[in-house]
Amino acid sequence: MDGVVYVGSLDGNVYSLAAVSGDLLWRYQTGGAVNSSPVVVGGVVYVGSLDGYVYAVSAEGKPTATHTPSTASTPTKTDSRELRWRYETGDYVSSSPAVSDGVVYVGSGDTYLYAVNADSGELRWRYPTRGVVVSSPAVVDGVVYVGSDDYLLYALDADSGELRWRYITGGYVDSSPAVVDGVVYVGSVDGYLYAVDADSGELRWRYETEDAVHSSPAVVDGVVYVGSDNYLYAVDTESGELRWRYTRLDTAFSTPVVVDGVVYVGSWDGYLYAVDAGSGELRWRYETVNTVSSSPAVVDGVVYFGSYDGYLYAVSVGR
Repeated sequence: MDGVVYVGSLDGNVYSLAAVSGDLLWRYQTGGAVNSSPVVVGGVVYVGSLDGYVYAVSAEGKPTATHTPSTASTPTKTDSRELRWRYETGDYVSSSPAVSDGVVYVGSGDTYLYAVNADSGELRWRYPTRGVVVSSPAVVDGVVYVGSDDYLLYALDADSGELRWRYITGGYVDSSPAVVDGVVYVGSVDGYLYAVDADSGELRWRYETEDAVHSSPAVVDGVVYVGSDNYLYAVDTESGELRWRYTRLDTAFSTPVVVDGVVYVGSWDGYLYAVDAGSGELRWRYETVNTVSSSPAVVDGVVYFGSYDGYLYAVSVGR
């Protein structure tokens, strides 16, 4: 956002980096590893941590240290970020926050979905599921959609937290829902990609993959793109029929991003893949040293993504 990349790390820090140079602007130390993806709204970074807290940290600040991306050196100086607030849940927070109309929605390992005031950090409501909530919520038209490890997809009233409906799948729902044109698309560990009516909770269709679907779907131009443990799929949004699948992925936890006719997705084999959105043919792939379960972001011709090798990468999409 605004020329800055925000990313969390297993070292417990949230990093702010200049998008062009990779220079460190600041970092904020939480009390645990940060699997959650940050969201930036109104000059505030909202992110979850495995220490059980949701953090609201000021996004503004000047560079305080220079980090050379080509080396393994550690920045020796960081400024003290202004902590706006932090909210304690009952367990770890891997879910990524969604912010809508002044409210932060986020799931926790304590089985609850939380709604917290974005300005004050005060609890608005919390809803109990019967499983860990790793799924990241989607908020559309006053409804919060989120999955849980209790095998259910939930639709909750965004203001009150009251249940609208719930849909049962055959496995954990770690996948984060995508809501497009009145349909909720979500994957399950049972090996299916589901399309559920956003108003009624009735099943439109489901597509059977050959293995677990942890990845969250991306919906573009009438096609749902989603990764499974071994494949990248493109499925028609109307019929639920397969358009194509790409078979060289190895456990795709990464959420695909589709930009200008190309699908970008990470893989456990250590590569970032760029696959043609129309044909499913490989355009190129970029190798890192370790697993890429991070979900990429594509801005101004550059794809940003993290790897378990400890680096954040910026790679030209026209390479």
